[in-house]
Amino acid sequence: MGIIERLRYWSHLGGSDDIARRYFVVNGFDGALTMLGLIAGFQFSGTGDLKLMISGCTGAAVALGISGVTSACLSESAEQRRSLSELEEAMISDLSNSEHANAAKILPVVVTLTNGLAPLLLRWRVDFGDSDVPKSFTR
Repeated sequence: MGIIERLRYWSHLGGSDDIARRYFVVNGFDGALTMLGLIAGFQFSGTGDLKLMISGCTGAAVALGISGVTSACLSESAEQRRSLSELEEAMISDLSNSEHANAAKILPVVVTLTNGLAPLLLRWRVDFGDSDVPKSFTR
């Protein structure tokens, strides 16, 4: 089984496929609204320096990414441990060497990365649009 298939399988076992998608949308939306607020603030203040705006938005995206990573890591790790513990109690068995245990270890990392990268990916999309190459590199 390849890594993508294994991640899908663990996601199914751990029930986190929907969670990762929701985290991406929620944190991405937070990032987009933060960028909108920053750009509106720059415009209302009369600051038209594009470099300053991009720097401010990048700093906010990094901060949102760090916040998303830490909050998702803490909450998802605890939820996966709790879920595995409840399953072990229900089955009256130690599942530490099972696929369920593997899922409980790996899924918080996947969800954490999804949550943390959302504002950075959306920031890239705002700055560079559909192009894979930053506009500043095409001169």
